[in-house]
Amino acid sequence: MSLLIINTSLENDAETQNAIEKLTENAEKYKIINTSELNISHCTGCCTCMLDTPGKCLLNDDYKEIFASLFNYDTIVFISDTSFDFINHKTINIIQRMFPLVTVFSAFENGKILHIPRYDLTLRLALLYKGSANEEVLTKWFEKYAEHFSSIPIGVFSINNIEEVNKCIS
Repeated sequence: MSLLIINTSLENDAETQNAIEKLTENAEKYKIINTSELNISHCTGCCTCMLDTPGKCLLNDDYKEIFASLFNYDTIVFISDTSFDFINHKTINIIQRMFPLVTVFSAFENGKILHIPRYDLTLRLALLYKGSANEEVLTKWFEKYAEHFSSIPIGVFSINNIEEVNKCIS
């Protein structure tokens, strides 16, 4: 298994560091991207990545490193703080910036309208959250998100259940 960890939490937080150590101990290949020091703009919803510059975001910032890394790992784990019982704005921003993975076109699949993938890429996605969250709502949202990116949702987990995450990503 190859593992990309996208951490939007504080890099030096003991709880986060413990989770990262547990996640990486059995990975054949891994990369950790701590976003706290990166300049990542918010998605403007311009759809340029889908229409004018296929697969490339118009915004010229540090997100390029994250996007390029998506193609080198089969499992992606997002680590996020929470706000209002949901993941924080930093993680939502990272997820929104993944739209260059799909085209502007949609198709019916299993009775649903989904974006057509731009690349032959199936990611396994997990979400590890810190703090309080409505896990039922968060799980439903995360599964829909993964489906729109032709990805496989591994699950949504509290950082306190790191052992459960390891079982699921192995």
